[in-house]
Amino acid sequence: MRVLFVSANQEHSPDPVAPLGVCYVATATAAAGHDVHVLDLCFSTAPDADIHAAIAAHRPDVIGVSLRNVDNCAYPDTVSYLPHYRRVVAACRASSSAPVVLGGSAFTTMPAFYLPALGVPYGVVGEGEVAFVELLARLAAGAPAYDVGGIAAWDAAGERVTVSPPAWLPSLDVIRADRRWIDGARYFARGGMANLQTKRGCHYKCTFCAYPVIEGRGMRTRDPAAVAAEVRLLLDTHGIDQFFVVDSVFNAPRGYAERVCAALAPLGRHIRWSCFVTPGNFSAALLDAMLAAGCQSTSAPTPPRRPRCAPSARASPSTTSGPPPPSAAFAASPSAIACCLAARARPGTRSPRPSR
Repeated sequence: MRVLFVSANQEHSPDPVAPLGVCYVATATAAAGHDVHVLDLCFSTAPDADIHAAIAAHRPDVIGVSLRNVDNCAYPDTVSYLPHYRRVVAACRASSSAPVVLGGSAFTTMPAFYLPALGVPYGVVGEGEVAFVELLARLAAGAPAYDVGGIAAWDAAGERVTVSPPAWLPSLDVIRADRRWIDGARYFARGGMANLQTKRGCHYKCTFCAYPVIEGRGMRTRDPAAVAAEVRLLLDTHGIDQFFVVDSVFNAPRGYAERVCAALAPLGRHIRWSCFVTPGNFSAALLDAMLAAGCQSTSAPTPPRRPRCAPSARASPSTTSGPPPPSAAFAASPSAIACCLAARARPGTRSPRPSR
């Protein structure tokens, strides 16, 4: 089948974010024998026209639309992206009768809302590398897909949404994200960076975080050697030396971050990266390993200070309960971040970009 993936995200604040998830699913779909094209709308100044041109050029049998965020996460100045998503789906329908399939992190958090809101019959909940390919097979055969793991289906006549539980991949080493689908250099030039995933899922239970919903509640890790090989490819093939590790928490499960840092250490003087960490699992030895591997900054969760907010905004006890060890407290402090930034500005290397 001819498949067109449309990455609908156009948000550039605080940075334009390359659609890594689309790269993963597009790569898996192409590997299954389908003719794949990706339209990234992040820098588009005329989304409707670009969608029309892509459809005219590739005549897709199925159109996958990726929804990255529900809103801009900037309360009280909240901006919902639903009107934009409606325009994207409408533009697809105006140019093609091909069925539209929704996916992405925003869709995964609220599939029962988005399907009827956008008038779309199917969507992929969670990982799409297997679920989307299986959905294509069902659509090609004219067979129902209600029982496919990770597929949400909307019955317009009955006004009912059925969501099959996601079928999480047991191993992440069987999939890959080819970066040829997107213009990574353009993101880099426009103030963004590459994104890298060393694991999926999160076993913590922070009430404010959607990672367990999007990626599952168990942590599934990649082979550190494969992570290093992907970074080497970004550096040598695409000329990208700065990236963000998009894991829920970099330093979990215990001991894994050290293995990743060891694999990245030979590249440490040539790359710069940032990540999310948990103070409860941090140590001075890990901080040293991260610096040697090229880390330039970290971000750690902060528990709420207002008593009335605490019951509804709970961070996982394993990340916040009790005072962290001295080394962990330092590693999660602004001083450590400043040290990371300073450490990257060494002779023979480019100074790191200012961090927001």
